[in-house]
Amino acid sequence: VAQVEIKVELDCRVSIISTSSLSKLHNQTPRIINVIAYDIALAHKLAAWYERRLFRDIYDIYLFLNMGVTPNEELLQKRLKKPVFAKNVKDYLNARDISSFYDVLKDNVDSMNKAALIAELKSILSEEELLGLDLKIKNCILRKLK
Repeated sequence: VAQVEIKVELDCRVSIISTSSLSKLHNQTPRIINVIAYDIALAHKLAAWYERRLFRDIYDIYLFLNMGVTPNEELLQKRLKKPVFAKNVKDYLNARDISSFYDVLKDNVDSMNKAALIAELKSILSEEELLGLDLKIKNCILRKLK
């Protein structure tokens, strides 16, 4: 079973990066590519978590924060004002500004169910990567989001 979700952004700032570190692992020629700017991607990922409440979004947020990325707050605020919730998500959290959103996210991460996290991510991460991941995520998100 696969689910594809698409949100269209008509105007998006990009960053230019090299594929060299990945290319070398697979004996391929590196390329220069455009990717969505990290601060924009993190803002979208934060809003996606609010709308979907998936651990894969929490994991991606953790990776961005670990890289030192801070979200584009203007975009995040825009997304929080008009969320589009997944069918199974109820809007009981009511986080329409960044401060209340961060409080909601931190509360959810602090009370995160380790077994549910592992169950959702075991198809994309190895057992070694999953060990202690819940504590790493909690520490990172609770410390880096203000």
